[in-house]
Amino acid sequence: MKNLITLICLLSITIVVPAKPAQLTATAWERCMLKAEASAKDEGIAGAEIAVINQCGARPLNESHMQNPVKQAPYDVLRSKHWKNSFKRVLGAKYDEFVAASRVSDHDGVKLVDKWMVGEASGAPGHGNSGDSIIFLIESQSKRIYAAASLSGQIFRFGFNQKSQNIPIMLTDWIKGLE
Repeated sequence: MKNLITLICLLSITIVVPAKPAQLTATAWERCMLKAEASAKDEGIAGAEIAVINQCGARPLNESHMQNPVKQAPYDVLRSKHWKNSFKRVLGAKYDEFVAASRVSDHDGVKLVDKWMVGEASGAPGHGNSGDSIIFLIESQSKRIYAAASLSGQIFRFGFNQKSQNIPIMLTDWIKGLE
């Protein structure tokens, strides 16, 4: 009898766990994004971004263009199967924070500057971050990665340090612009 009462009690307990959005196709994600943004129109940009993530999940990736990430969104490059492990090795424990800071990216995507594929993102407060900024450079031939970030007001260097030689000038200039 005691086991029966325990079983009835267990069956009557309802656990509510928020459902993780299913991975959507690019077209379905775009429709979901528009609906989510409309549902949060009174909550500003940050509220709309949170609604999109909660209701639609992360934007789907088109992996077919990631070997050469020029013109791809930095956020997508960082999350792609082709580049994710390389960036995780370079960024270490800051990978997730770096990716989060890249959500609001340059609309032109990764640019080719001389021999470097350059991705930048600079989120303004109210875009789901605190004004964090990131930059990464991928050397076209060797695929060597350099990166830097201003996260919560602190500058981080990845793949090099202040004493390193032969750092691309655009990266050192980017850091000097933050100091």
